Amino acid sequence: MSPRSIRRAHARRITRAQRQTVLRRRRLLAAGVVGAALLAPGAAQAHDFVVTQSTDPAPYDVCDTNCTLRDAIDLSNTNGEDDTITFASTVTAAAAAKDADGTSKTTKATITLKRKR
Repeated sequence: MSPRSIRRAHARRITRAQRQTVLRRRRLLAAGVVGAALLAPGAAQAHDFVVTQSTDPAPYDVCDTNCTLRDAIDLSNTNGEDDTITFASTVTAAAAAKDADGTSKTTKATITLKRKR
């Protein structure tokens, strides 16, 4: 082999090694980004809970068609966001509020739970 061909072969080996190093770094970076995205927690979202039962039989920790105030508060405590608890119009309290003239009044009650940051 001539000195010129030896230099060219050496230059090709160096270029190939540099290309492989760049590709290896790109793969590691891509794997790191994908891994971080998979391990990152999902964003918490605020929820609106509607209390549909005035009784409190047993905690179910589910607010579907039968949602008690306890269930709504328990579920709200598992979420890190500000949640709203609203009482359905069918939910009545044991002691109804009375106006000055003695007639009962109904109001729509809403509880907003704010989180300390």
